[in-house]
Amino acid sequence: MVQFVSPRAIASVSDMALLARSVATGYLQGIQHSVHRGVGIEFSQYRSYEPGDPVGRIDWRLYARSDRYFVREAERDSQTTLWLVLDASQSMAMRSSQGTLTKFDFGRYVVATLAYVAQMQDDNVGLWIINDSAPCVIPPATGIKQWHRILHALEGVAASGVFPSPERFSTQLSRVQRAGLTLVVTDLYEHAEEQRQLLRRSATRHNDVTALRLACADELQFPYKGAVRFQDLETGEQVLVSSRAARAHYLAQREAWLQSTRQQLRQRGIPVTDINIDEPIELALASVLRSRQRSIGGP
Repeated sequence: MVQFVSPRAIASVSDMALLARSVATGYLQGIQHSVHRGVGIEFSQYRSYEPGDPVGRIDWRLYARSDRYFVREAERDSQTTLWLVLDASQSMAMRSSQGTLTKFDFGRYVVATLAYVAQMQDDNVGLWIINDSAPCVIPPATGIKQWHRILHALEGVAASGVFPSPERFSTQLSRVQRAGLTLVVTDLYEHAEEQRQLLRRSATRHNDVTALRLACADELQFPYKGAVRFQDLETGEQVLVSSRAARAHYLAQREAWLQSTRQQLRQRGIPVTDINIDEPIELALASVLRSRQRSIGGP
């Protein structure tokens, strides 16, 4: 059984590399002991080795990294090129009242873990961190050194500012559009349609796009009592509300926004995977990989 890593435990670990390796390896071990066939450990189809499988189908590079036997369900003609895009706008600095991680911190760990899984199977992986400051871009490459470049970039950035307008990211966007696979880690909060434009314009016949939408427990449940003052983290605007009067309206409006956003993106073939940052990070990883399976026709 996989030993889940709670957000509180994540917050107590300062070594991002250690945590990402541990989460990825733990998830692999969970798959190894699963009775289900065809579970993807990342961006192609794998299953654990079973007696009678041809030894020649074992992925020995993956064995060397995980100490477990895996068999490819299907051979790939070429490496996957993966772009990991992380929203670093100030709204990502939110965390729940009982939480230990912000959405941005949780997103960094998700990106670090997915990058580690990608390099385990020798895929090209790149990183794009976005806010209205100068963009942080790590061009796609393979190998453990590339993973350390990505870690270094993730450890050196903080959430700030707003998500940029489309003209600010047009140059980088042309590279992402040719990638093969793009995962965008974001809360999908925007002032106009800048995030949806990024997602829609990234999705081409050469590039599959998935949005990983992060939310904390307070956003999902609205647990507040009495009079509460809310502040927009990006604009500084404040509003004082009665929590009892506002709760039902907020939850209804939020659900309507989510449904509308999902529908708009689904029309462009872009799935949205919802991730609660106050749950174990392995659940986030499993959600991402299940979404990938569905998009490529898996079970």
